[in-house]
Order: sequence, then C-alpha cells, then structure tokens
Amino acid sequence: ERDNAISAVKNAASKMEKAEAQLKRKRHSLDAKGLKPDSVCYASVMRAYTKLRTLDGMQKAETVMQRMEDAARSGNEKLRPGTNSFNTIIFGWANCRNPKTSEANTVTSFSTAQRAEDILNHMIQLYEGGYGAAVPDSRSFSGVIQAWVHSKDPGAALRARDVLFRQDDFNAIDDSVYVDVNNLNAVLKKFGEDNSDVKNEIVDDAAELSEALLERMIVRYQESGNKQTLPNIFSYNRVLNNYAKVRREGYAQKAEDLLTRMEANENEGYSNVMPDDVSYRTCMNAWAVSKVVGSAEKTEALLKRYIEMCGMCSSNGFNLVLKACATSPPSDGSNPFGVAVKIFHQMRDSDDPKVKPDHASYSYMFIICNKHLPDNHTQRLQIFKKLFRECCEDGMISSFVVDAMRNSMPRDLFDKLFKLKENVTVDDLVLNDLPAEWRRNVPDRL
Repeated sequence: ERDNAISAVKNAASKMEKAEAQLKRKRHSLDAKGLKPDSVCYASVMRAYTKLRTLDGMQKAETVMQRMEDAARSGNEKLRPGTNSFNTIIFGWANCRNPKTSEANTVTSFSTAQRAEDILNHMIQLYEGGYGAAVPDSRSFSGVIQAWVHSKDPGAALRARDVLFRQDDFNAIDDSVYVDVNNLNAVLKKFGEDNSDVKNEIVDDAAELSEALLERMIVRYQESGNKQTLPNIFSYNRVLNNYAKVRREGYAQKAEDLLTRMEANENEGYSNVMPDDVSYRTCMNAWAVSKVVGSAEKTEALLKRYIEMCGMCSSNGFNLVLKACATSPPSDGSNPFGVAVKIFHQMRDSDDPKVKPDHASYSYMFIICNKHLPDNHTQRLQIFKKLFRECCEDGMISSFVVDAMRNSMPRDLFDKLFKLKENVTVDDLVLNDLPAEWRRNVPDRL
C-alpha cells in the first residue's frame, strides 16, 4: 500500500508538471505573436488541471477561472467564464480523490462534494443577479449529484437527494433542466449503499425516503409527460432493495406492496416497469430476512407469483423460500417446516436442472429440521440421515452444509455420518479429505 501511495503521488506530480508546462508553452507562443490568452486557452488549461484529480490541481483550476472572472470585471467580456467552464470545475471536484488537508497540525477531511455544490451555488447566484453567461444546465446539477453519490461524507445520500430536488425545482425557471432517470437511480442506489449514514441514524428511514423520491418522480412524469424523467425498472428495484436491506418491522410488507403496484403497472400504461426476476427475488429476500411469523408462507406465495409472471425460476428463488423457513420463528399460526418440505420435494422432483437442490438448499434443510422439529420427534434423526445421503448422492457437500450439520445434529450422529475416528474432532474435519464424489457439484471455493 505504501508503494502504491508513493507511485500515486509521483504520477500526480508528473501530471501537474505537464499541465504547468502546457500553460507555459501557450503563454510563450502567444507572447511571441504579441497576443494574450483567450477563453479557449484558459479553458484548456483548466481541463488539464481538473484531469489531475488532485486537490492541488483543482485549486489551480479554480484560480484559472477566477482570473477569467477578474478579467471580465475589468472589461474583457471575452474572458467571462460560461456554463461549460463552471461545469468543468464541478465535474473536476466530482472526480477528485477525496483529499486530506493539514491545518495547524490537524488533519481534516476536505469535502470535494461540498466544493462542487459551492460552485453550483455560485452559478445560481450569478444567474439570479442577471449574469446570463453561466446559466446552470442539467449537467451542472448532474455533476454535483455525482459528487455526493461518490462521497463518503456523513449524510451524503440526503445531500444528493436535496440537489436532485433543486434540479427538479429549477425546471420551473428553465424547462431544459430536468431530473433524468439516471440521476434518480444514482440517488436511490446511494440511499441503499450509504451504510455509514444508516449506522449513524442520519438516514434512519432511507428506504421510505427512497420510495418518496420515486413517488415524486412518478408525479413529475405525469405532469410533464417527459419520458426522460419516467422511473424505470431499475428505479423500482432500487427501492425494493433498500427495503430488503433494512430489517425493520413492516418493511417486507412495504416491499411487497410496491411489487404489487409494479404488477399492476401494465394496466396503467407503464409496461417499462413490470417486475422482473430481480424484483421478485428482492421482495422474497425482504420476507426471508424479516424473521416474522408467516414469512415462510409469504415467501412461498411470492414464488408462485414469480413463476406465473416470469415463467421460470432457478434454485435461487426456491432457496429464498427455504431461507425464510430457516429464519421464521416457530408459531401455531405458521408451518415453516411443512412449507420447506413441500418446496424441497418440488425441487428434487423437477426435471429442470436449474431447479434441482444445490448445497445451499441442503444447508437450509438441516437448519430448518433443527429449528422446527423438536428433539423428541420420532423421525428427526432419520430425516437428518436421509438428507445427508441425498446430499452426498447429489455431490453437494460443501463447507456451508458441514457447518449446518455440525450445528444441527447430535455429535455422535455427525461423527458416524462422516466416519470420524475417536481422536478426530468436528473442527478437524477437512473438506478436501471427504470423498470427491460427495462434493463434485460444489464450486471449489465452497
């Protein structure tokens, strides 16, 4: 890592020297001809500095633009920076590596995203003051949104959303500025990825905020008819994923409610947002991780809808039902074990090789039997033996399966099935020492 850091510093220094050399060459060339730098010269030097993607480079790029503004105030209107110049600086900050600055022997983070937004604010102030050469356009807002989406600053997801709102509001001033679906999806994704925000409870209700943002853009499309603003399948799937990632009471149901709306979209003329396999699997996973009573039955019902809508489903979809059965709490009003047995038999009886049980299916079944069959159940040990025999026959013994068995069955049965010697512990079991036939269909990494 140290060598990489040194190499990066040397590379940045080399690029800085090239940019400085380019500036000097342009100056000497113009001096020789008795000319002064024009806006094209300044713009090319600015771009050279922004491409360095360093704090020093960006500060120099801003200095160049400041000289252009100063020259314009002195009467040289030809050097007045326009929208493209400001956008160059905005995207420069958006792409800049988040640097550290030392002030009074204290190292602090420098927010490149905040600096990008500062430039946008400056543009808007100039525009509102009657300065018509630098009107913010869609790229101006998109650059700042991109900066916040890539930022690790606390609250970055909310800041990205707020800039998107400002872009939407600016449409009332300039109808050529609007929120396109790419910006929308980037912010929705940020809500799901900004784990630091969620942990710090800065975006405690990120999933609900992302759905509210989706709703706003649906309304905007209905008002404007601009298809560039119409949320697409990726937009909906982002929101579904945000609900699935936060294990909070009621969120699985909110995800299913949104999925139901997606299924009805074809009747409303929005066929571009009909649910796909990602939509169904994400919603099923939301129930699977919810750990609430009835989640097994809910996930099974979604599997049926999935197959009816998409026509097919791989073992991954069936495994989500088994996962829900494994996490669902025991209850008189629910039968996770019954659901699991039915799904597992459906997988084994299928003629489609993509539906056949894999190592995860067997792992879940061992966990399910341990959780939902009482210790005194007459068939408990026989079921463990049968599962193990079928797993070996299918070549699906993996480390996941071994761990599930170790934590599910009595030690003596585990030792007997794996034929462990008296002086060998369960922790000494090495997967590669088992018959290759038992693990022939499992990827090497598992």
